[in-house]
This record gives sequence, structure tokens and C-alpha cells, in this order.
Amino acid sequence: YEEASAYRPYWSRLADRAATWFIASVLSLSVGAGLFWFLSGSPNYIVIALTVLVVACPCALSLAAPVASTVATTALRKKGLLIRDGSFLERLANISTVVFDKTGTLTQARLQLIDVITLSTVDAQKCLAIASALEKHSQHPIAQAFTAANDLRTSKVSTRQEGGIEGEINGVRYRIGKPAFACPEAEDISPNQREGLWVLLATTQPIAWFRLQDSVRQEASALIAELKSKGLKTAILSGDASIEGGQIAESLNVDEVHLGLSPEDKIVHIRRLGESESVLMVGDGVNDAGAMAASSCSIAIAPRDLVVQQSADATLLNPSLALLPTALTFAKRCQRVIRQNILWSLC
Repeated sequence: YEEASAYRPYWSRLADRAATWFIASVLSLSVGAGLFWFLSGSPNYIVIALTVLVVACPCALSLAAPVASTVATTALRKKGLLIRDGSFLERLANISTVVFDKTGTLTQARLQLIDVITLSTVDAQKCLAIASALEKHSQHPIAQAFTAANDLRTSKVSTRQEGGIEGEINGVRYRIGKPAFACPEAEDISPNQREGLWVLLATTQPIAWFRLQDSVRQEASALIAELKSKGLKTAILSGDASIEGGQIAESLNVDEVHLGLSPEDKIVHIRRLGESESVLMVGDGVNDAGAMAASSCSIAIAPRDLVVQQSADATLLNPSLALLPTALTFAKRCQRVIRQNILWSLC
């Protein structure tokens, strides 16, 4: 917050450069005015010279931009949007496209486990215990669906941006996540044609499929409609390749949808959009961090991972998306007020 407040917007830096020439001109004018009235015989020539300096004091010009920026940053912080990068408001005011992650951003991220399909001799209860032991090390919304009680000890656990988590249990290496990550050979037997989000547990061979279900945030539809009414283009970049993911995207009526993406794919799409658009990326997971860094500006929605917070320009502490239109309005208003302040100070 302190870093953001100390940032000097473009208009402020421009005013500072103009103030250098402005001061030189005023000093010359002051000396000229004093000399003119001295030669004219006026006893008030010193007062006149000082009056020119006082009236033309450039304090208003120098303060016009930073004051407006600081007020906007403080107001948004009180509402729950913590700005890390000082140039965020400046860039946010000029965006033309808003890109969302789906799971945990446009959806509730309260996934529920509704089905288990075993693919080996390991029973469903044991599969669920293994999955829960691994997922307790993850901050991803999917991990919340695996809460089965277990006493399994895990080691060498790591979260992978490829789309899952891996670790050892009793000397056996397990992976859980997207089929392409957990066991690429299992993609051919994926039940993804069914409704829901499917997660695979595997060693060197597939062990079990877990079917999860999520729901769209209540405010998501209204948010998309409001953004489009402001003339902004909307898009979804999601790692979810299920039919349900496509149905959710379609129900929200976004302009562009890409599903089944890896973190690298998201970066490619963001850069492609960035060639002709100014892009705001909104996400919540570590798999969105790269796309956030590649976008014009970014907002993390109640992130659980420090990497996401560091990649985003701003963090929304409340998981609700209702503050997003307010932030856009504040950014544009801040830019307008800065310009007005500079114009008035020059006048």
C-alpha cells in the first residue's frame, strides 16, 4: 500500500517536468516585473516582484496528480482492494478487455465430490484417502473437495503448474490433477464427456477418477453484463476442459472462451490479446500467475498462494467480484480528476 501511495502517475511526472521550465519562466518574469516598476519609479517594485512569485507558485501543479491518486488508492483499500503496483490505476483506466479464470474466480470454488470411479484394485475409500492426503498440501480450490479422514504420511510433495500435485506415500509416487499431468496415457479413457469436473489419481497407471461439481458465483452474470455495457470485451481462460465448464462460460455470455488450457497456454492467449488490446487478468490460483504477469494489469481474487499475490498488481481481499466495476470506475474517475486538477492549476 505504501509503495502504491508513493507512486507518481504519468501526469504527475509530466507536471514535474513542466514545473522546471515553469519555475524558470516565473523567476525571469518576476525579475522583469520588478525591474520594470523600479525603472518606472514605483516604490513597490519589490512587492510586485514577490507577488508574481507567490501567485505563480507551482504547488498546485505538483500536487494535482499525486493527491488524486493517493485518495483513490486509499478509498479502494478501505473497500477491500489492496493495490500493490502504484501504476495499477493508471493502467486499469485504459483497459479494453477483461479476462477471467473460471474455477475459483467466476465460480464459487466450493467444489463437492459427487462420484468416484476406480480403475484398479484399490477401493474407492482408499483412493479418496490418498487423494485427501495429497490435496491437504494444496491451496487450490479443488483441494477443498478432498476432506476424507486419513493417517497417511506424505513426503516430497510439490504443486505443479502443469495442473496438479504429486508426492510419495509409503514409497509410492502418486499424482493427482489433470489427466495430462497425472497420467497422459489415461486421457483416452477420460470420462470428461459427462457433466462435471474430473480429476485423475495415478501412479504410473491410472487409479481413480474423481468427479467434482462447482457453481457459478451469484454476481458473475450481472458483472459480465455490466462490463459489456461499459464497452469492454470479456473472455474466459480456463484449465477446465469439461462440458460443464463450457456450459458455464456459455451461460455467462462472454465474448471469448478457451478451455483446457495449461498455464503456458494462458500466457500465450494473454500476449495475443495484448497485441491489440489492453488486458486486465482476473484470477485466483497459482496457474494464473504467469498470465497475470503477462497482462497489462491484473487482480487476484482472495488468493491463498503468495505467488499469486506477488504476480498481481492488486488483490481483492473479499472473494466477491462486486467490487470490480467500482475499481474500474475509480480508475477512470482518478484519471479524469488528475487531468482536471492539472488544467485548473495551470489556469
